[in-house]
Amino acid sequence: MKKFKAIFAVVLAAMCVCMFAGCDKSESINEPTESTEHIEVTGEAENKDFDLKSLHSFDLKNGNEFAGAWKITAGTGSKLDNFVYIFDGKSSANLVVGTTGYCGKYALDKTEKTFTCQLMFGINGQYTYEKNSDDEIVLTNIESKETTTLSRIASFDMVPIPMQNAKIDNAILGAWKSENGEYYYFDKSGIMYQNQYGTMFTYYKYSAKDGTITAVSNMGEAEDQTETFEYTVTDEELIIDGYEYIKTSTDDLI
Repeated sequence: MKKFKAIFAVVLAAMCVCMFAGCDKSESINEPTESTEHIEVTGEAENKDFDLKSLHSFDLKNGNEFAGAWKITAGTGSKLDNFVYIFDGKSSANLVVGTTGYCGKYALDKTEKTFTCQLMFGINGQYTYEKNSDDEIVLTNIESKETTTLSRIASFDMVPIPMQNAKIDNAILGAWKSENGEYYYFDKSGIMYQNQYGTMFTYYKYSAKDGTITAVSNMGEAEDQTETFEYTVTDEELIIDGYEYIKTSTDDLI
């Protein structure tokens, strides 16, 4: 829990900076300085790999008007130009900044034309809504009467591009969970996914060598953030920075 609170505080601080000052949209790649050798993974480990883009995705074909990825383009929250809001077409909502996201829920009443969602910044309350088109929706906050215009993003991908020459440790590939509900997934291409208790998640590009994971993420800023994690692993247990995780199914990932 201590680790979660520390990371969550960083996310809140970054979001507040974006809210009042805006963030630089330029991209950079912050990779480990050590030259590494890529290892091709074959056999059983390949069966553990699955499409990480299927997590926090959305269904555009189920008739839900909010399904998709959106940005606030006018009204309340329009300064949050690095924030992306994802609605899965059912009930899950995500606020995404760079490769980091905050998890929430939303509810839609088509009869009353109301939309309810709490995502900390930008969209946080109960609204009536009107569609200007399939790609633009105007929310009116029922309490404050302030309006927020959402515009659909045609293409959005929060999964980063792997590091060049990343070192991949076959032993850590697949999904892992802690008894408290924290999840990791490592794929063979060099992408790592972390979900903390169903509250927030991060996609990283990573390299794993000699018991150290070097992981790079981004929170909508000009420079990436690099973290290191110490680990040991057996067939069924992975220890990261002293926290224990057991092997689990990708079906458990959230």
